[in-house]
Amino acid sequence: MTTMKTPSSEYSREDLHPESEYSSAFTQFLDTLSSIITESIHVLDVQHGRFCYICPNDLILCGFSTKDALKDRDGFLKKIVYPTDYTLCMEMRKAILQYLKTSKGKRDEIDHFSCTLRLRRKYTSLDNPLSQMIFLRIKPYRENGEWRYLICTAGSSTSKEAGRLYMFHTNGSVYDAYNFNSGHWKQNIIEPLTECEKAVLILAGQGYTINEIAGNLCKGYYTVCNQIKLIYSKLKVNTMQEAIDLSNHYHMIYAEVQDVKLQSAETADKKNRSSLADESFQRIQQYLDDGKSIRQTARQEGIAEGTVRYWIKQGKLKKQTLARVK
Repeated sequence: MTTMKTPSSEYSREDLHPESEYSSAFTQFLDTLSSIITESIHVLDVQHGRFCYICPNDLILCGFSTKDALKDRDGFLKKIVYPTDYTLCMEMRKAILQYLKTSKGKRDEIDHFSCTLRLRRKYTSLDNPLSQMIFLRIKPYRENGEWRYLICTAGSSTSKEAGRLYMFHTNGSVYDAYNFNSGHWKQNIIEPLTECEKAVLILAGQGYTINEIAGNLCKGYYTVCNQIKLIYSKLKVNTMQEAIDLSNHYHMIYAEVQDVKLQSAETADKKNRSSLADESFQRIQQYLDDGKSIRQTARQEGIAEGTVRYWIKQGKLKKQTLARVK
């Protein structure tokens, strides 16, 4: 029988878990989990203030070995965190631990923390280290009624700002934002996603590009881009994958959306559709007959691109034009 080789098999268990207290079903589970997901996993022991597990994934290791990372502990953070972000990193860890310490009456409300941070990577063509922004999701774990571990996943982020420390509640509708100036947390309400934003997430989760999403929803390219920006702002994330993961985690998408491809065609630009005169249709038909694209036609007439697509589907434009403007 062939045994599947995982990234963890490159290291002995003594290297991964030098303390016997960590050689348990808990760490074995993390070994298995880290071998099948793309994010990098590491675990902080809250009681002892040290790493007790780091997945052998170079995103976090930044060229160092797992053994060196576990042995050096806090010294390892100084090696991988971008110099100007190290103090910020320590402040965020302190803020999270303090939050957990004072949360005895609301432990069940805590789902996870998230933040952004820059790592420094060696790059032979540069004199200075190359900065890489990552997005951390931090899940507190209790053992015997006490907070024992911070289980963290890390992935690349497009954020331009390090910090962005949030605590998301279990109900998915509330989050607490940390203010680094005052040292306090402020509770905020997550603005609900619109039906169109849910549709964008569904199609993005299926691998569609922005152009393809725009076509499916009968909307313009830049309209979809703006909707994506609003999604990121509402969910406090920086990438589409983060938005998809978070919205799926809190069941934000599928409750009310039935048919993604048809819903916006029935509702978009109602005012423009009902008020357009016959001569407007004739002008638009002429633009299309002259070989102009749907986007060019919409801009020429000063209307939304989705409106033109809607009229084509409704048969208000000649059928021979439809094949030309797909």
